[in-house]
Amino acid sequence: MKNLPLLAEKRYYSQLKYGYARGYEAHQYVENIRRYMNSIVNYHRVQENQTTNDNANNESAVENSEEIKRKKRINKMLKRKTFLKKKTNLQQTSLSRNLRLRRLKHRKQQQFARHSLQFVVQEICC
Repeated sequence: MKNLPLLAEKRYYSQLKYGYARGYEAHQYVENIRRYMNSIVNYHRVQENQTTNDNANNESAVENSEEIKRKKRINKMLKRKTFLKKKTNLQQTSLSRNLRLRRLKHRKQQQFARHSLQFVVQEICC
């Protein structure tokens, strides 16, 4: 990489078979790609840190929202007089739903990471 910019200097291109070349442009292009890749990697690191912090905050928020949902369901059951029917485990269903949502979010993040890295690889290779 250090040799490419030298192709624009007279003392080097005078000895070359094909002569003058703007090697600094290729060098700058590759450096831009590397800088872009580093920014993507740092972006993913920040996103991972935010998701871990968000998960800690969301767990307490989920507990509060589950309590509110439970109260709403009880009120709805009382209005419809369905409280005599078989009871389902509300806590278990909401936990499994929360787990499914977390897995989906994680899968989406992995897909985004894969897609962005494929883009960078395509830019470098082609």
